Amino acid sequence: MPARDALVYAIDRAFQVCGDMDVVQSSATMLAHNSTTIRALVGPSEIPDLAFSVIVRGSRHVEMGFGAVMQDRVILAWQTGFRPRPESRTVAYADVVRLQCREKGADRSLGRGAVLTLSCTNGQVEHLGFGPGGHALATEVIGRIKHHRQRLLGARAG
Repeated sequence: MPARDALVYAIDRAFQVCGDMDVVQSSATMLAHNSTTIRALVGPSEIPDLAFSVIVRGSRHVEMGFGAVMQDRVILAWQTGFRPRPESRTVAYADVVRLQCREKGADRSLGRGAVLTLSCTNGQVEHLGFGPGGHALATEVIGRIKHHRQRLLGARAG
């Protein structure tokens, strides 16, 4: 299956979790805006679990972007600046030490909905903002990260 089709199916799975058509529309828009960056981050045979629009804190500003839960990592892609330039980050599940979801963040710049915080062993911390009603989607992202992390760490131990 082509990567773009797999991402579209992953957006549909996010819709099934939260039931919000705005998630589908904003996710499709962010996928289109960040397609070059995402193609570089997603291998041709990789199939994401979930894909969604997300508010990320870039190097200079808070930006609307695209996130995907893969088998071994979360990918984030967005554009920043007056002349948009692509930025991206990946968070490997093996590096995640703490996951936290709050209904509304103290930092309102991350939106009015849920804020998912991923803390890593290397000091990397990602705060992902979801739109109103995004708590169900953020909770699903946490569940899938935990599932994949357990599978990966179990495979290394065995």
